[in-house]
Amino acid sequence: MQLDLRQGDGYTLFPATGYSVREADIVVADGRWYAFADLVSWTNPHHPNTYDSGIDRFISGDGVHWRHDRAVLRGRDGQWDEGGTATPGAVVCGGTTALFYSGREHRDGTGYRHIGVALAPCPEGEFQALPAPIIVGDGHKDDPCPVLWRKRIFLYYRHTRADGYAICLATATTAAGPWELHGPVIRAGGDVRAVETTDACVVGGCILLAVMEHSHTRGLRTALYGSRDGTTFSRLLPRYLEDVLRIPIGTSMGSHATFHVAEDGKVPALSLTRVMGAAGHYTRVVLPLQALTLHP
Repeated sequence: MQLDLRQGDGYTLFPATGYSVREADIVVADGRWYAFADLVSWTNPHHPNTYDSGIDRFISGDGVHWRHDRAVLRGRDGQWDEGGTATPGAVVCGGTTALFYSGREHRDGTGYRHIGVALAPCPEGEFQALPAPIIVGDGHKDDPCPVLWRKRIFLYYRHTRADGYAICLATATTAAGPWELHGPVIRAGGDVRAVETTDACVVGGCILLAVMEHSHTRGLRTALYGSRDGTTFSRLLPRYLEDVLRIPIGTSMGSHATFHVAEDGKVPALSLTRVMGAAGHYTRVVLPLQALTLHP
């Protein structure tokens, strides 16, 4: 498979005053765009890399220019996610908006990270988190990336265990489950010491998966994978987003790419997390695209 990805001109930024915008996922409904992103205050002693964070909503009329709306999900006292909510992934399925997220068990940073889901009647609605995580077990589970495909939700996520890092898959017909676990679809190995999902979308009848690779020799780069069946993935050309994108502002801290998929299935833009200031404050830069097409 080969990906035709051509960048347009210009860029915009997510608004960020007093906080850093980290990982995000985007859905569109009735002509409006909704981004769900985990935010970390500049005053947080562990800024920017901490699970002591919450998930907020941003809204756009065109998928390029955004305004901050409000908080939608925080850790709950005495619950499995009281240590913080992070790494959101959203999908609209059957008239319900499902916001998947990873939650930390304890405020002191101990315990596992599990994947939960909060549900709302629409992207602009009030989200109610289910009382228990949907994916549990040993090791850390985070970075959920859902796509609606073939009448099922395909949920890709990172699973970190003592034996290494892997991108795993779970599927269900509804966000509340039950969930069927399919095991790893991509594993770290060789020069790649760790992998993490950043986004997934359906392009050209196939699933496109962006994976952050932590390399011993090349640092952080965003690899591109494609699948015709949702379970068997192969590397695409170009191999890395960084090989074809011109980042006009900021310095690299790991791209965490998010595809802005319109209601017609086209991808008019993508956004990346970039360091924006010397103190390590950062937000997301939105890059318009001339084309993003997958040729199976």
